[in-house]
Amino acid sequence: MLADRIRAELSAIHAVIDLSPMAGAMVSGQIDREAYGLMLWSMVELHTAFEDAADGAATLPDVFRAEGFRRAADIRRDLTALGFTQPEPVNGTVMELMERFAEWASSTPWKLAGALYVFEGSRMGSMVMAKSLARAFGVAPTAGTGLDYHLAGVATRPQQWMAFRSLVNGLHLDAAAEADVVAGAVDTMTAMADVYEHAPTRLATC
Repeated sequence: MLADRIRAELSAIHAVIDLSPMAGAMVSGQIDREAYGLMLWSMVELHTAFEDAADGAATLPDVFRAEGFRRAADIRRDLTALGFTQPEPVNGTVMELMERFAEWASSTPWKLAGALYVFEGSRMGSMVMAKSLARAFGVAPTAGTGLDYHLAGVATRPQQWMAFRSLVNGLHLDAAAEADVVAGAVDTMTAMADVYEHAPTRLATC
């Protein structure tokens, strides 16, 4: 099944993210507020670029543009709630992936489905982040406190993830299109691993 193939390809990259200082700091609630803000700026840029690319990919099925797959608006609300109103410069890895999204929209749109697989999979990991981040920032783990990125749709997220995997498995693509989905997932996850690996967890120590 295609979803299992993607998961296998991403396994080693996923482990790199899990072992990164940023992931550890977020899960443990030891993340610096300002450092987390920098990460959020990267995420809002990536998700905005992805959503724009998906909207412009005419041959990609409409289901991949569904409102439930959009996260940029949640992240913008979090940035405002946490007091981050001045955009931060986008780092090189983020910029390169943003440019790839735009290229994929016109050349290899099925790679965007692979990118969405990564973003949707990350929503499962987000389920364990909300409470630890709430402790770190001294806020309640509820909507509107700067944690919507992690909390939106949390009540039904496992079911949504299984439904998304079923969607991917039911695509019935030819070999070339399947290869594009996998390649898009790998490229996106590799970039995310680089972002997590090099993201500061304490700005004072950078």
